[in-house]
Amino acid sequence: MSKKIIGVAAIVMFLIFTPIAVLATDTKEDAIQIIKTEEEKYIVYVKDLQKEEFNYAISNTPTVKEMDLKYIHSAKDDEQNQVIVIDKSVYNVKQNPVAYLWIKQGKNSIISGKEIDFSQSFEKSKIEEVENTGKRIKTEIISDLVQEDRTDENGVKITVKVGGIKIKDNQNARYFYEIMPATDEYGTLMELAEKIKNEYSKMDMYEKINVAKEFYNKYSSLISKSNWNLVEDMQIKQPKEAKNDSKYVVFIKKVEENQVTLDSKFLISKETETPTYEREQKVVEETTKLPITGDSFLLIIALGITIVMMIFVFIKMKKAKKEADK
Repeated sequence: MSKKIIGVAAIVMFLIFTPIAVLATDTKEDAIQIIKTEEEKYIVYVKDLQKEEFNYAISNTPTVKEMDLKYIHSAKDDEQNQVIVIDKSVYNVKQNPVAYLWIKQGKNSIISGKEIDFSQSFEKSKIEEVENTGKRIKTEIISDLVQEDRTDENGVKITVKVGGIKIKDNQNARYFYEIMPATDEYGTLMELAEKIKNEYSKMDMYEKINVAKEFYNKYSSLISKSNWNLVEDMQIKQPKEAKNDSKYVVFIKKVEENQVTLDSKFLISKETETPTYEREQKVVEETTKLPITGDSFLLIIALGITIVMMIFVFIKMKKAKKEADK
């Protein structure tokens, strides 16, 4: 009797939790990323299943019977992720870009009849473009493109060096640029660039596709609206109004014969101030002098006459004494 009760309880628990798990996976719009690797060939990544083997089936209708589904075992991509591979032998995407997906692990249903749209796939070449952003046009960050001397409020002479970008690519090409403060949409783009720089290597393939897609869409939208300025002397100087730690997005266009190359740089402005010499501190000690007025002048003359007379009397007395001694 007790065994039957335990058995019934186990079945009830399974029926309660399994549909919830399937529903949660099935209703997440971002649970799947589709990459187009070549014409009529796609790789599908399923979140949380990249390291687990599974079986999948695909159909052009969500109402297909289970017995009519043809399940295929998951394959491995170059990074050893478990993926779904779709080519002409599996499904005709050209005929109908919308399909429906089923995934099982053993007898457990993970996804059931989920709609996927291959027209919304992200091309592999675009991922490579994102990964090579900042590398298509050779540049160098220079810390002292602009140098000027000025004196601060304390009288200290300061040499201010302002940096920028030095283009190190083909000198026979023409270059154009636009530099924008990293605010609003440009701020979002820079945040994505920093995320890719700091976290991309640690992401799984699903996350890489997700952030690459977000970056590419924002980048393409903004660079298409650029107001291009001609680069002079192969240098792009940071704005004079830039403050320390100001962030900028720099779009660069290279035109070489009939070929156009677009790239971008993400800069944090750094302004360093180095004192060259300090103001000489001179202490001027003024001696206090009596003012020379008219009355003072007469007193000085009288004093002088008195002194002369005293000397004359002293000499006369000395002379008289000598004569008396004789």
